[in-house]
Amino acid sequence: MLFNRIISLFVSAVLTFSGFQFLSPDEFIDSFFETVFGIPFTSSSINGDFFNDITENDIEVIGTDFGIVRNRMVIAVEAESSFGEKHDFFKKENLKVIGWCAPVDIYIVKCEQSDNSSIKKECDRLLENDLIKLAKPLTVSRNEPQGTPNDQYYLFDELEESDWDELNPGGSEAWLEMVDARQAWDYEDLFKSVKIGVVDSGFSRNHPELNGKIKFPSFWAKLINYPDYHGTHVAGMIAANRNDGIGVAGLCSHATLVCYDWDTLFTWSTDLSPLFGLVAIVKAGAKVVNFSLGKSASIKDISGKSVNNAIENDATIAYHYMSSLIKKGYDFLCVQSSGNGNNSGDPIDAYYNGIFCGITEDGDYSDISDVPNEEILKRIIVVGSTSYDSVKGYVQSDFSNVGDRVDIVAPGENIISTTTGKTYTYLSGTSMSTPVVTAIAGLIWSVNPDFTSEQVKNIILENNYRISKVNGSLSDESEKIAREIPIANANMCVMEAIYETYSDYGVVSGVVDLKGEKNATVSFNGRSYTVFSNGVFFFVAKSGSGTLKATLSSGEELLSKEITVNSKQLCMVDDSVESVNFLSESGTLELLSK
Repeated sequence: MLFNRIISLFVSAVLTFSGFQFLSPDEFIDSFFETVFGIPFTSSSINGDFFNDITENDIEVIGTDFGIVRNRMVIAVEAESSFGEKHDFFKKENLKVIGWCAPVDIYIVKCEQSDNSSIKKECDRLLENDLIKLAKPLTVSRNEPQGTPNDQYYLFDELEESDWDELNPGGSEAWLEMVDARQAWDYEDLFKSVKIGVVDSGFSRNHPELNGKIKFPSFWAKLINYPDYHGTHVAGMIAANRNDGIGVAGLCSHATLVCYDWDTLFTWSTDLSPLFGLVAIVKAGAKVVNFSLGKSASIKDISGKSVNNAIENDATIAYHYMSSLIKKGYDFLCVQSSGNGNNSGDPIDAYYNGIFCGITEDGDYSDISDVPNEEILKRIIVVGSTSYDSVKGYVQSDFSNVGDRVDIVAPGENIISTTTGKTYTYLSGTSMSTPVVTAIAGLIWSVNPDFTSEQVKNIILENNYRISKVNGSLSDESEKIAREIPIANANMCVMEAIYETYSDYGVVSGVVDLKGEKNATVSFNGRSYTVFSNGVFFFVAKSGSGTLKATLSSGEELLSKEITVNSKQLCMVDDSVESVNFLSESGTLELLSK
């Protein structure tokens, strides 16, 4: 302990006088120890420089769009092992450490073996050592463009404006209408600051809608960021400025984004990079991390052995990362896209989208961690895509993967958001539906930062009233595992978060005649709440008595009534509305769905 303190003080002094303040003391210490001893000393730093050293010639292709990096292995050591034990092991085995993710005890090493078969045999041998918890080849996947092959890229000159209509969503703000964003924003005075993590293909920091909102978990993460339209689009959906008179609005616009560019290779992508991002972002204080990525788009034969090996490898590595963070006291939520079908765009089982999607209830990961499956799964949400049709209603997108791994759906078609060049674009894909759910998680945590990830996940999955139908164009194989899925709802989740957080809040519900208009508000005790486009309103409010007034956007008063709100009770303003539990599909919610 004293030795660590002396080194930290020494390094801090060196950094101050040398002008390298961008390096943390731990990073500086680990660079020094890696140079002298071959491995890092601290248990907190991350070094991913090796990502940039991998070339096409280093790849051994062992399946369609799947391969390994020659002469590289991924090794996880026992969490309680000492610096000396690790140093002696790597030296004895003649393994050169070229990268590490110390918070989860992962090391990337160069080895003598140069092909998949010999590397796997060597890994099996190393696993006989009690010090080693995991040993795998360093795998890569073919990098389809941003993992969203169904994205449509349209530039435009002027943003369209239309009346908000939650019951018939359309226009540029349709995706926000579909999740009742206006009603969720009514409670913004209760929102606290929140950090939201995004692992994606790169972020444009100079977009006026994102100015000052994008941060990086380390100097190295900032250095490898290469702005890309996809990452910038996802970032804008979550946190673009609202009420600034320009462009678009992010669903959780008050959030700070902690970003990590995972797309370090142009042709192939290492399967470790997103997980390095997870650790760096969680360490930086974000509790929810968005992963709009996956590998199902590159799958040509879902029954191929190499594909299954790739998914299993993904799941094993992801499980280790998550369990290691959990054991070190971190709580977090991983939100991943379900995937946009195979290379033909046909929806398949979301399991094949890899990473967190590949972790299942019946998977056996006991050889790498004693953290039970349920502890991992309660920290994962897999998101599919849906859209609205005035005739068909809400239907899952014809590219959205299906199956038991899909937890919830959100709007993911023709979503307008920020992109590079300080402009905007429309994109489609489960990559777009995922940040909707991530932003909702951010809203929930901004109501109550003390919620656990399990509580946040439960709120998201249990508080909704719209259901998305199965798409009728599925293949026979996919149709067997497809099912109707609830649509994420920002307003319901925010209300539930408030209801669970404050003991003195009750529920108010009613309906007014909008006289053919669509935009109205109700006010009660100094707060305004947005009325739905069919005249229904329901909200949570602090207990007390006062006058409730309903007013059209033109200023015309529709209703004025004295009401009393009691804690944890329902106040019905209009007797024509039947008794309602806002957590169910009855009463007010039934009216809303019509």
